[in-house]
Amino acid sequence: MYSVNALSATMPSTEQMYLRELAKYDNRKLLLWQLAADGRGFVGVGVAAQEHGKGDAPISEQVEVFVDDLTVDGEIRSRYDKGTDWEALEEAHGKRATELLRKEE
Repeated sequence: MYSVNALSATMPSTEQMYLRELAKYDNRKLLLWQLAADGRGFVGVGVAAQEHGKGDAPISEQVEVFVDDLTVDGEIRSRYDKGTDWEALEEAHGKRATELLRKEE
């Protein structure tokens, strides 16, 4: 019989599932944004999904809502792109983004 702690140690967190699903879009900026999500300056998948009434939807649907909010034709919407310090995000989260993208190859 498994203990709750043993099961939770083997199951990915919601955040990990968001990141894995986002990596499928092969868009580094989406990953950087989610890695920086703090609920204030950067709103992540969970908040976007809640705002659209999809908080209880499967992870893939929650991520789709987030991607639709942030992108147009696969690129970050200009209103978000221009106001974001991508260099700072890259410095803070670039290594993890690279790891996630490599896992999806």
